[in-house]
Amino acid sequence: FHRGHRFASSVLMDPMSKQFPSKLEEYAQQHVVPILTFAKQERKDDVAKAHLAKSKQVEGVVFIGKAQEKARVCPTERRKSVNGRRTPRFELNPGRTSLPSRKAWVLADR
Repeated sequence: FHRGHRFASSVLMDPMSKQFPSKLEEYAQQHVVPILTFAKQERKDDVAKAHLAKSKQVEGVVFIGKAQEKARVCPTERRKSVNGRRTPRFELNPGRTSLPSRKAWVLADR
């Protein structure tokens, strides 16, 4: 069961997906954590290493990175079965979709 429903559904995931970025931005403001937007083809690890080197923090979130990433998607569709009942069905989309991605770089201990 997914959130009290028999099947996982993109309809159920939508509110969580929309809420996550705003909650992350709220966290960044409250804890004075910079949010960086990565340019296309920019190496995230190189940016992270530079920020970690400059950081005086011993532990905690150093910065939050935002990027567009390619991902395979599996949308939910409603199909009619042979007996006429409508049932949800997952189908792997052969294409890729560009999705916003947010990652936090955290120092556990130096």
